[in-house]
Amino acid sequence: MSILEATTTAASAWEDVSQRTIINRFRHTGFKLNTAETVSDGQPDFELHEEIGQLLSRLLDQDPTTPEGYISVDAEVLTSAPLTDEEIVASVQRTGNDNSGGEEEETDETACVPNILPSSAMQAVACLRNFQQNSQDMLRHINRLETFVEDITTSS
Repeated sequence: MSILEATTTAASAWEDVSQRTIINRFRHTGFKLNTAETVSDGQPDFELHEEIGQLLSRLLDQDPTTPEGYISVDAEVLTSAPLTDEEIVASVQRTGNDNSGGEEEETDETACVPNILPSSAMQAVACLRNFQQNSQDMLRHINRLETFVEDITTSS
């Protein structure tokens, strides 16, 4: 089934649901409606299988749900396990190591810079040229940069 077919099927199914069905389902699940009148559009209500209806009735008798209760049902749920002492110590030690030795960081960053070949630099310049085609000032600077890279390439 394609996405278009699934969307069409879902839209068609939703059109078959009457306003009365929606109101009755909310009432059946325990949501209190402010209106005392029952809406009837003349279409028959969708029927639940008897077994499912009985199970739902028993569930509602055990735990009637209000909209506020439904919204806050997972307010107290932990989303992650608490950290152990070892994990806290390791985290603090990593943070301490990251902040120490400002000069060493610069050396490490310099050491991590890859050696770029002139041909790769020329490809990057071409990409910049394509990116900034409409800016005359930028093109002038890119031309200067391209000339500089070509000079380095020919002198190597």
